Amino acid sequence: MLEFRAPALDGDAIFPSTNGDRGASVLPLADLIRGDFRPTMIALSIGATLLLLIAIFNVAGLLLVKARRKRRDMAIRDALGASPNRQLLQFATEGVLVSITSVVLSSLLTAAVIPVLRSLIPSRMEETLPTILTLHLSWPEIAFFSTAGAFSALLFAIIPMTAFFAGSRMQALHDGGLSSTGTDRRTLGSRLIIGELAITVLLLVSAGLLAKSYNKLQHVDLGVLPKDLAVMQIEIPDQLTGLQRVATTDRILGSVLALPGIKAAGLSYGIATGGSDNYCHFHVPGRFYTGQGEESNLLSASTGYFETVQATLIKGRFFTGADRTSNRPVVVINETMARHFFPGEEPIGKNVVCEWLSNRPLEVIGVIHDIQEQALDSEPRNAAYTSFEQGPDSVVFLTVRDKLADESNLKALQLAVVRAAPGVVVDQPEMMQQRIEQTPESYLHRAAAWLTSSFAAIAALLAFVGIYGTVSYSVALRTREIAVRLAVGAPIHSIYQMIFIEGLRLAGWGAALGLLASLLAASSLRSLLFEVKPWDVFAHLSALLGAGFVALLACLVPGRNAARVSPIEALKSD
Repeated sequence: MLEFRAPALDGDAIFPSTNGDRGASVLPLADLIRGDFRPTMIALSIGATLLLLIAIFNVAGLLLVKARRKRRDMAIRDALGASPNRQLLQFATEGVLVSITSVVLSSLLTAAVIPVLRSLIPSRMEETLPTILTLHLSWPEIAFFSTAGAFSALLFAIIPMTAFFAGSRMQALHDGGLSSTGTDRRTLGSRLIIGELAITVLLLVSAGLLAKSYNKLQHVDLGVLPKDLAVMQIEIPDQLTGLQRVATTDRILGSVLALPGIKAAGLSYGIATGGSDNYCHFHVPGRFYTGQGEESNLLSASTGYFETVQATLIKGRFFTGADRTSNRPVVVINETMARHFFPGEEPIGKNVVCEWLSNRPLEVIGVIHDIQEQALDSEPRNAAYTSFEQGPDSVVFLTVRDKLADESNLKALQLAVVRAAPGVVVDQPEMMQQRIEQTPESYLHRAAAWLTSSFAAIAALLAFVGIYGTVSYSVALRTREIAVRLAVGAPIHSIYQMIFIEGLRLAGWGAALGLLASLLAASSLRSLLFEVKPWDVFAHLSALLGAGFVALLACLVPGRNAARVSPIEALKSD
């Protein structure tokens, strides 16, 4: 690899006139293919793993409650001489069976869901990330399932065993398996719930951050008005001369503008969010020049294009019909380029030079608000738009403002182009808003937000089930205590308060740990966020409120059951 790096890095010495400020770097091919997809997949994999942990903790808690309810049976077997190892083997067998069943079902479900998910991926994502087409259930995934199954089997076997060793056998026989004085119910089971809530808060924070980031991305300033815009790529034969290309595009524009519903039309090399990378070295004539000009994106636009996309003119004017016959090369620049090349100056009437255009001076006739020609989540860059009629390209985008904007009109648009210029190659037209939604960065942000929100919703549901089970079991253990309280005149609201305090205590510890974990993990989410800080206050407060609401809701039914305890019946059965 080094033998290829040396000539590239010495290019400025070999070709100083063109490579004065250029360099080269070698990247793995796999990184170029994956692009920005890998950080998103890593984050989603971590989210799925955390959700898996919640599910494991929940099942482990249920098995623990089941084992505690069987303490009397275990004590009787122990008194009759049953081997402790045999009883422990029963717990291990149950845990292994649950884990094996889960691994098999998850593998079958994954194999069935992958084709469905692959069909939902936009075609533009398949072009950008071709590895998506190869998604399938392979040995690494099966190995992960097996590892998760082994871990869960170990946990499902060990946690219920703690009920076997907790307390004395005589106490288990006396209480029938339910001990209201034992402290084990407040330790391991509560810690599992706290762990669930901590992970839930972490996922809720992540979902809030990614959702806010996606919302910011959807409202980014494109510099154009995408509503009712339709775009279509056109390839004009290379053998045509410049004048012939202009004549061809004039026929196309005339045919398109004659269609019903078409209000305006224009041509351009490069399109908003199209990711055009046609960079050229620019400099200002008469200024100190070292041969290392500043790179700017070199694009082109026809007369009427800026009016069609409703670009914002800051200074000067757009291209007019007079420019196409003029011998004076003109250019419209964006405000970023104006700020870099003419800081504190009036750019209108000044000249810039592009090395690719034979160093011809280009007169600046207009400055427009930045059009997001690159990815949605990228910073604005220098952009210069030459007149399409003065230097027509062979591959251009036809942009029309379609008032009807329906499927039939898009087909009519395509047919109109083919009839006007039979020799051109046209792509399927699409609406600009649809195109923006299917860009790789929009798709990745949307997928990350939706999947993480789904993970958070499932985690909240599992946490609800966990808190509900734990508090309900606690109410069952404390039935006698609650009956005594009611018998001596305790008000109903004090029973509710006692139950809610227990649930909120678990939620408080879980929320605190989850908040701490989210702050520690903030740096890992930074690359996935757009104009959102990892420590966004709104996202964290929303997660805390969400966890508190889940805890209160989970305590509602157990609290009502506790308040309905009949002191006479409870004490009589005891």
